[in-house]
Amino acid sequence: MMSFSKTLIKKEFGELFFSVKGLFYFLAVSVILSLFSILLVTNTELSLLDNAQALYMISGIVLALMMLISSVYGSDAIAGERERRTLETLLITPIDAKQIILSKLAFSSFLYFLLFFIGLPYFVAVGSSGQNVVVGLVYLFLLVGCLVLFIHLLLF
Repeated sequence: MMSFSKTLIKKEFGELFFSVKGLFYFLAVSVILSLFSILLVTNTELSLLDNAQALYMISGIVLALMMLISSVYGSDAIAGERERRTLETLLITPIDAKQIILSKLAFSSFLYFLLFFIGLPYFVAVGSSGQNVVVGLVYLFLLVGCLVLFIHLLLF
């Protein structure tokens, strides 16, 4: 049964990384984070912010983008199967519906952490002039882990 879950996760991985839509998600996140980072560092009004406040702003933006992209992809994971008419084929496989949902949720969690790691350079770039970067990264990583765990507990 575990091999079918791995196969389903590999299918989701291929759909995300080898499709135009998946690459567009990563490009959009990178462009948005780049614009906000440049704005926080170069704008005269925003550059007067305390380093901790700038880190809070960029971490909030990173979290919002992570939640937005993960929820869009997570909803597309199930609705997209129905739209592409592959849901019936997936349901007749020897894997039960709970394992299908868990596999899709596991990949959505992987996507959440991947987006976290995409946001790390922006977080470090904005906070490079202060001493709050390491503490902020630890808190942000713990927050991301707690959010993913909370979502898993809500569903099962």
